Amino acid sequence: MPFSDEKGFYKILCSNLPPGALKGKIFYRDSDVSSKMNTLDQLPSGTIYFEDIHLLPYPLQNEFIDFLEENRFSRSDKDLHIITSTEVPLEEEVTRGMFRNDLFYFLNAVKIEVPSLRERKEDIPFLIDVFLKEIEEGINKKTIKISKEALNLLLEYHWPGNITELKNTLEGMVILSVSEMILPEDIPVHIKSGVATGRSLQIEVGMSLEQAEKILIWETLKANRFNKSKSAQILGIGLRTLYRKIEQYNLDKQ
Repeated sequence: MPFSDEKGFYKILCSNLPPGALKGKIFYRDSDVSSKMNTLDQLPSGTIYFEDIHLLPYPLQNEFIDFLEENRFSRSDKDLHIITSTEVPLEEEVTRGMFRNDLFYFLNAVKIEVPSLRERKEDIPFLIDVFLKEIEEGINKKTIKISKEALNLLLEYHWPGNITELKNTLEGMVILSVSEMILPEDIPVHIKSGVATGRSLQIEVGMSLEQAEKILIWETLKANRFNKSKSAQILGIGLRTLYRKIEQYNLDKQ
C-alpha cells in the first residue's frame, strides 16, 4: 500500500493482512534504510483507516499497539489520525481473549456507534440510489431504476449483513436483470423468504419455560448476527447473564 508525504486518507483492510504484514510491510522494524519507504512510520501526516479491526490477528495487534505508543507523543510536525471500524463489539473479543485489552482502551477514546441498517430503514432508499449510480458506472449500464414493489420488499427485509449485504444484493440483481427496472422477481429468494417469515418464533403451548427461553435467545442471537451485547440489550438481560444462558443451553455449539 503506497504512502505519500502529503496529507491523505489511507485505508488498510485488516482481514487481508497476512501474519507479519505490519512488521514487514507497514511498520519499520529493521536496519535496512531502504525499507523505510512506504511505511506508516515514514508518513508525517494523514488519516489511516483500519477497516474490520476485530479481524486483526493477535500478533499484529502487538505491532499495532507498539506503533500507537511510539507516535502518541510524537514530534509536533507529525499529524497522524487513526480511525478503526468493527462489526463485532470489541468488548466481546476482549472477553474471549481474541483482542488485546490495552489496544481496546487505546482505540476506544472516541467511540461512534452506527445503528444497524434495520434500525434506520429510512436510509435504505437513499443508499439504493447511491449504490445504483456506482453500479451503473462500474458496468457501463444505462440508468437503473427500482420498482415501488421491489423497494418495499427491500425495506421490509432485516438486512443482517447491513450495508455490505445491501450493496452486494443490488449489484447481483442489476447484473442478472434483463431490463433497466429492478422488479420483485429480481429480488433474491432468501430475501423474499425472510420478509415472509418475519421475526415470529415457534413457541407452542405446553412447551417448558426453558425450551421457550432457549428458542428466544437463539433466534435473537441469529437476528443480531450473534452480536451478544446487542442481543443482551434486546432481551433485557446483562451480558454475563447471556453468556451463562448460552453455556447452559449449549448454544455456542450449534
